[in-house]
Amino acid sequence: MNSQVYNRITDLNKKENRKVYISDKVTKLIEEVGEFSAVHLEDIGYKYVKEKRSEEEKRKHALEELCDMHIMVLDIFAHYGFTEDEIIKMTNKKIDKWENYIK
Repeated sequence: MNSQVYNRITDLNKKENRKVYISDKVTKLIEEVGEFSAVHLEDIGYKYVKEKRSEEEKRKHALEELCDMHIMVLDIFAHYGFTEDEIIKMTNKKIDKWENYIK
């Protein structure tokens, strides 16, 4: 995990002027997942687009949408007050579980 990124998101989370509920953040995450899904559907040829993007443009667009998703997930972590250490430990535990599953 990048400390600088998480610290920036945590700071922004604390500075928000309006009351933001967890349901708002989850809804925003779902929106971002939908936007990435649209990128993927375009990439596999399922979604019709008038103008085809180059491979580099598709890659950049996927990165943009994945970063939006990443930001929202980190914002939700910050909303609950999780520390980087807690996130890293649990993430490693979940990766271990995944690794054991695919062995």
